[in-house]
Amino acid sequence: MGYAEGAVLAVLLLVLLRHIWDVKRDHNIVNIFVRKTRMEANC
Repeated sequence: MGYAEGAVLAVLLLVLLRHIWDVKRDHNIVNIFVRKTRMEANC
C-alpha cells in the first residue's frame, strides 16, 4: 500500500512540476530532464 501511494504521489508531483515549468517556459535544461524522467518511467 505504501509503495502504491508513493508512486501515485511521485507521478502527480512530476506532472505538477512539469506544468509549472511549461508555464514558466524554462525549456532548456527542464525539457531534457523531463524527457529523461519520462523515458525512465516508461521502462
